[in-house]
Amino acid sequence: QIFARSMSDSTSRKTVEEDKEQASSTNEEDKAESETEETKNGSGEESAEESKEAQLETQVKELKDQLLRSLAEQENTRRIAKRDVEAARNFAVSSFAKSLLDTSDNLSRALDAVPPEYRDDTENHPVLATLYEGIQM
Repeated sequence: QIFARSMSDSTSRKTVEEDKEQASSTNEEDKAESETEETKNGSGEESAEESKEAQLETQVKELKDQLLRSLAEQENTRRIAKRDVEAARNFAVSSFAKSLLDTSDNLSRALDAVPPEYRDDTENHPVLATLYEGIQM
């Protein structure tokens, strides 16, 4: 019985010691897991910040791209408007010149239509003479 008691005491001591060791190792594992979680949470926060930073950088790039495209569109519109104004001006000038040319041709034909003998004859044909003189001015 003594031997059994001493065995049981030593077994219970071993069991208590083993329990303490397990508890301490469990505490150490818990601490390690907790630190790992904190690190992960810190990394998670860092990766979230990095992700947010990447999103913001992407947004900045997109906005810059939109701005540049908008400025290019404005410049194209300005250039097209300038070209259209120049074309309208050239058309107006050429149209005016053409109408002047048509008028000049008509007046030249009117001068040629009056026979040379009636051009200076103000006594017999005063109407034709004054018409010729008026057109010639």
